[in-house]
Amino acid sequence: MGKDGVVEDWDMAEKLWEYSFASRLTHTKPGNPMLNGLNDPSADLSTEMEIVESEEKPLSDTPLLMTESGWNPTKAREKTIEIAMESWGTPAYYLSRTGPMAAFAAGKASALVIDVGASMVSVTPVHDGLILKRGVQHSHLAGDYISSQIRGLFKQNTPQPITVTPHYLISSKTAVDAGQPAQATYRNIPSDQAPDASFRHLLEKPHHFRIQRMRRASLARSPRFIQCQPSRRAQRGYCKKQPRPTL
Repeated sequence: MGKDGVVEDWDMAEKLWEYSFASRLTHTKPGNPMLNGLNDPSADLSTEMEIVESEEKPLSDTPLLMTESGWNPTKAREKTIEIAMESWGTPAYYLSRTGPMAAFAAGKASALVIDVGASMVSVTPVHDGLILKRGVQHSHLAGDYISSQIRGLFKQNTPQPITVTPHYLISSKTAVDAGQPAQATYRNIPSDQAPDASFRHLLEKPHHFRIQRMRRASLARSPRFIQCQPSRRAQRGYCKKQPRPTL
């Protein structure tokens, strides 16, 4: 639908956005008044309601706030505004950058916003709620790239490669020491009932591994984290909330 955080297929984007507005983010539309038992079934209200519903726009009574990347071009912004005002009929519309919105969510007017996603990583400097455009950087070397590198490390592992097995294929398993082969019992799924090979399940394994390793690497450098480990019982008092130093 898009590339580099910029929409390319506008027809698909409009349908996807409208579905989210009409089916997920707004209340249920009232039903046909001819079917509630309070009106005359012989009246010609059904045709009138169909005409009204066909002319009503999905956001005619709802203001709209949308976000965009820091490098979204002007033409893409104009197209988004055109869809929101003309196709959806929103009475009020605002298009904000993701960088300032993330900074405001953290209670900061100035911040360096680092957004790491699956296919895109971006760095956005924000000063007093405004983006410093010359400092905005983005790259495709994001989460999916790291996961592919992790899968490569698994295949090159010695003395034997590490096989990635999704959870749904494991019936039971036993803990083993580091470097020892896995001891697991796999599910015996009949061929006629076997699920299709899902690449998504294979992607989840490197993803969880990546998240845990990055979390451990960031915490391991913290002296407070080291002192608060369960093995350091003699220094447990250090783990209590420390008062802020006075200047």
